[in-house]
Amino acid sequence: MTSKVILSSNYGSIHHETNSQPLPRTVFSTFATFGLAFTNIGILSNLSASFQTGILSGGPVTMISSWNVVAFFMLCIALSLAEICSAYPFNGIYYWAYELVKQGGGPKSGKAAPFVAFVTGWIYCLAMIIAAGSADLSVGECMGMQLLILILLLTYNEPTALAVASMIRMMSDGAVDLSMTTTLILAIAILISHALLNVWNMQLISLLNEVSVWWSCGGLVVICAILAAFTPQHNDVWWVLTDYENYTGFTSVSYVVMLSMVCAAYTLFGCESVAQVAEETEEADSAAPFAMVASIAVSWFVGLIFLFILLLYTQDIQSIEQTQYEMPIAQLFLDAVGSRWTMVLLVILVVSQYFTGCTTITLVSRLIFSLARDHAVPMSERLSHVNDKAIPDNAVWAATGFAIFFISPYPFSDFVFNAVLSATTVTANLTYAIVLLCRLIVPIKVRGRFSLGAFSTVITALGFIWTIFAVIAFILPTRWPITVDNFNYASLGVTGVILFTLLNWWFWAKDHYHGPTAHINLNHVYIPATSVA
Repeated sequence: MTSKVILSSNYGSIHHETNSQPLPRTVFSTFATFGLAFTNIGILSNLSASFQTGILSGGPVTMISSWNVVAFFMLCIALSLAEICSAYPFNGIYYWAYELVKQGGGPKSGKAAPFVAFVTGWIYCLAMIIAAGSADLSVGECMGMQLLILILLLTYNEPTALAVASMIRMMSDGAVDLSMTTTLILAIAILISHALLNVWNMQLISLLNEVSVWWSCGGLVVICAILAAFTPQHNDVWWVLTDYENYTGFTSVSYVVMLSMVCAAYTLFGCESVAQVAEETEEADSAAPFAMVASIAVSWFVGLIFLFILLLYTQDIQSIEQTQYEMPIAQLFLDAVGSRWTMVLLVILVVSQYFTGCTTITLVSRLIFSLARDHAVPMSERLSHVNDKAIPDNAVWAATGFAIFFISPYPFSDFVFNAVLSATTVTANLTYAIVLLCRLIVPIKVRGRFSLGAFSTVITALGFIWTIFAVIAFILPTRWPITVDNFNYASLGVTGVILFTLLNWWFWAKDHYHGPTAHINLNHVYIPATSVA
């Protein structure tokens, strides 16, 4: 299959000529693209899922300080990746890696570029697939009040499944507890519902992402109002800003503070994924960079308010530490406002998580589609198929199938499941590190409409330093003494992902993949002289 990219006189307006039907450029507006990035971050649902980790690793003071520190560095990453995206607004993070390495010049860069692009694309793709599955599993564990709500939530994803289970346990006073197998089945049903939505109508997906922004902001207001109105007592602001709690077993304050950053780092990643839909985005070279930076900035603000409110109305940290609920934040709500209002709060989080899971399937499918179109995966012809609605339907079902595969060990082996799940954030930061390092070694020769100017190298260096720190922090032990149950399996999961990718390259890709088949011919684009580095 041959393909090429044509850039119109309108800078950044890209379309892909291929034997397949091209993807329509008018699917995502600037606001919808922002909604896509913001929803993929999933500020309410993901911060809720990681809340227990943070509050037990240093308590309120470390959670607030860590949130701001991590958000600053993630903003640096978003700014740097946005600048690269504006220069190469096509195909996402693995394409950026290819172009940056290729620009290095010399005989070795031509051979190294396909390898770097393949490794970056595959590691990132696996990370996103795992994220899609884990998102839906969480929802199911939290859900479960009555039959009506159960039926309503059967259309949701992984963190969704965990949320469902928590709700069922709560409504039955512990008498009914979804088994891990049932939770998995619920998560699979949610994933399938996401796939059906993604192959049905992309305009609906675009609308859902816009609605998700307002749902998250409105949900935050509702959560604040319910906690303020029905919590018998609240903590004072000084306690929130100064209280230190340590349930990790480690005595080093510095180490505990480092562990607390995991909560924020788990939440604040994924903004760069909107580059995967650049082909379907109007004015992609400006809309996608704006979405990446704005989504982190808004998430920083919204997350800080949400975190402060949760800590302000936390009644008993030890109760959260000892909770039997699959979503520990359910215990915080229950202690604060009782079971009735807790259900309302969990529904808000479940819907938010559903949006996140659906968006992740959209983004993963576009990445698989791009890799297939560039012959970077087996069965490329099938996976690059576009249906009569201009949707890469086979890629959508492949993304869904892989997500189901990765969460399938959940009922059978905690060790295997935790290893796979823990690898998500580490592998995402690893791909950031690859691209940012390429950017530091090989400066961008072409500037897009979004440029950091003289601050570009400094901001990129700060982002790169953080990615290295995040990769290390996420594989460190989180509890002492270390046991089989509390061992951090992230290192095993990441090792498996990297080995799988390298073996794939050695036994298949090195003979089939020679880099993206679609290259942007920069001579076709009008670029002011001042924008060339």
